[in-house]
Amino acid sequence: MRGPMSAALAFVLFLIPVIGVPAADAPPPDWLLYLEAVETLADGREKAAANLFRELLDEYPDSYLADRARAHLLGLEGQLDRSGIVSFYLGTMATTTFAAYSLPEIFGLDAGLVGAGLYGLTGVGSGFTAAWLMTKNRDWSAGQELWTELGQIAFMTNTTLASTQWMGELFEKEDYLTRANLAVATASAAGSRSAAYFFVRDGDYSVDRPVFAASAYVWGHFYSLLATTGLLMLESSDAIIAVQIIVPDAALLAGARYWDKFGWSASRTGIVDVGGVGGILVGSFVNLIVDGLFPDANERLAAVVVMGSAVAGKGIAAKLTGNFDARSRTAKALEHLSLLPAIGADGGIGAALRISY
Repeated sequence: MRGPMSAALAFVLFLIPVIGVPAADAPPPDWLLYLEAVETLADGREKAAANLFRELLDEYPDSYLADRARAHLLGLEGQLDRSGIVSFYLGTMATTTFAAYSLPEIFGLDAGLVGAGLYGLTGVGSGFTAAWLMTKNRDWSAGQELWTELGQIAFMTNTTLASTQWMGELFEKEDYLTRANLAVATASAAGSRSAAYFFVRDGDYSVDRPVFAASAYVWGHFYSLLATTGLLMLESSDAIIAVQIIVPDAALLAGARYWDKFGWSASRTGIVDVGGVGGILVGSFVNLIVDGLFPDANERLAAVVVMGSAVAGKGIAAKLTGNFDARSRTAKALEHLSLLPAIGADGGIGAALRISY
């Protein structure tokens, strides 16, 4: 059978009942985890399979399948990808330290200097411990770390803008308002980082997509700010804050979703961003000239010039880097034949030959 579509046929070669496991019983949990890991590996998802093998070693270190899992891990990687671990440790310790140090103020406690120091030390220690546990025997690539930081920054920005703008309607006393805003910031920092970690921990991410999404997010803030305050000149602060939350988030999601259509490397995204910054500078200097020649020029014109120059700068940079090929792609050759465990209808465990073509 030929064509662009790939398929897989599995032929059961033999089924061997496992000693000590009755045919009517479910297979042991270590076998199920091993099956999932091998099937994941057969599908070409090497990092996800490696994480499953590590999970088997962590949960069932005495299993007779442990040696097989170690052999798979040695064949898959040999070494863990720790390219993002340094910034992950720093970010996690900063988050836990900020949270611990803020607790006395949030609850209105008079901790004093000694108490403040103890809370801070607790935050540092818990951050280091949490980072170690979260990355123990696990890949933590630069791509995973970028997604974690981007998710935390975006969520914290949203909650900070929202709480600063609207929390005052709930708390009349300044002291309560300050404590409430600090509580929101602390919860959003810890919660968003934890959620981002669990979302990306088993994935295989390059740095290209998150850099592209981060660029879209930052430019979304830039354009929304200029549009609301310089071009539209909105007087409602509620509307301005709403736009500054919605537009950048939409840009971030669009960048993450449609990166495949562009396929830009992190380097090309950076060069295009430099083009945009250059456009902002050109527009700013043009505005100086216009202000000098036409003092009574429309104020909206300045925003139009800067925004247009930024778009033009990015467009020119994108055009000039059309053949830019700095992406580091790792081509993964699919295995045509693979041997994987199989479970029979009677509960027996054997082997199956998987043929991909």
